[in-house]
Amino acid sequence: MLNIDSFKEINDFYGMEIGDKVLMKVGEFISKYTPVYKLSADEYGILGDDCNVVHDIVEKVIRNIEKNNIKIDGHEIEISLSAGIGESIEKADMALKYAKNKKMGKIVIFDENLEIVKNYKEYMEWKNIIKQALRDDKIIPYVQPIVDAKTKETKKYEVLLRLEHNGKIYPPFFLEHAKRAGLYVDLQKVMIKKSFEVFSKIDSNFSINLSVMELSNVSFKKYLLDMIDEYKVSEKLTIELLEDEKLMDEELLGFLIFLREMVGVEIAIDDFGSGNSNISYLIRKMPVTILKLDGSLIKDMMKNENNKKLIQVIVSMAKIFELKTIAEFVENAEIAECLEKYGVDCLQGYYFSKPFDINNLKEKE
Repeated sequence: MLNIDSFKEINDFYGMEIGDKVLMKVGEFISKYTPVYKLSADEYGILGDDCNVVHDIVEKVIRNIEKNNIKIDGHEIEISLSAGIGESIEKADMALKYAKNKKMGKIVIFDENLEIVKNYKEYMEWKNIIKQALRDDKIIPYVQPIVDAKTKETKKYEVLLRLEHNGKIYPPFFLEHAKRAGLYVDLQKVMIKKSFEVFSKIDSNFSINLSVMELSNVSFKKYLLDMIDEYKVSEKLTIELLEDEKLMDEELLGFLIFLREMVGVEIAIDDFGSGNSNISYLIRKMPVTILKLDGSLIKDMMKNENNKKLIQVIVSMAKIFELKTIAEFVENAEIAECLEKYGVDCLQGYYFSKPFDINNLKEKE
């Protein structure tokens, strides 16, 4: 499989009419060396009985097309190609994607040890595991206490996603696979229902993690509001949002304002200080009540003076805007004492408690 590099840019710059002519001219050029088949978009296929023989043909095609600009309607257009070779279309396609994404040279022959192959196998494995966990009710909310920095009294719990498979509990490193498989929203719905059910029966506040992905989904927003209404948890609930430039979407902003002003849910920005978005916008426009400091700042703060300075700046800014602050990844007494001295309101981390099954919380309460 051969693919035209940066074809979108050619289309955008010269227009689709010339883009179509480029596709035809490239096909004609390849056909000088070997029979060629047009595949989808800007891709072409050639057939052979041996990967190494095909490699030699493709190498000659790529070398020669890059020496000669294609002339169309008075324009001289530079063309370059990438290629993936394999014993099936699927394998050739994976090799092609690897060649383009990793920039490993113009031509890649499929190999079981390619990173893209390992990633694909891992994706397929976790896709099946997640589906099975959803069917078998093996999605389990865990909770971790968030304590008052001064009194060390538990103020609320953060709900964290866990998955059980073959008797082992897995943290959510598989979420990217869930997103790719279209299962992420299903996982979040299970987490919401199970955590709301528990916290509706006990006298504790709690927070859940949501992203722009779910909050841009119309059916998910309705589900969230229905669950808040059914379990009457609005006064206990905080929604933690990842700091993301997409938070500046006006429609999303309107929904968050509705959640805060009309429903009574608190809104927190998670990983604040990671630098992914407009701080001025987040504080001035969004209905934020809590800033949760980026964990990487906390983990290394005792070894990094700049981290300490940045934490103090964030805490001072939060106080000016009457926002609460939470620091996670608090792993020892030294960090806890330092953060308390800086005026951080609440702390969270292994120094106080590891995450534990929400059912244990129910028994504890």
